[in-house]
Amino acid sequence: MENILAVFAASFCTISFIPQITLIRRTKELKLSRGFLMLYFVGVCGWLSFGIYTKSYLLDVASFLQLLFVATIYAQNRRLSYAR
Repeated sequence: MENILAVFAASFCTISFIPQITLIRRTKELKLSRGFLMLYFVGVCGWLSFGIYTKSYLLDVASFLQLLFVATIYAQNRRLSYAR
């Protein structure tokens, strides 16, 4: 079970960069892709689950903070998109 959670989390965190790179190349602008943020969020949720399952409290704290940061970035990105 540990390996499945780790592969799940690592895959989503790694794949999450593809929409961001695609958006930057397509638009020639540095703005955040919602796809990147959502995939990264899912990946970090996976790491949080892995940390809980393995009782790695340091990983839990780090993952929880990352979730807060990604949620904040997503909310600000969404708010600024609607302001335009």
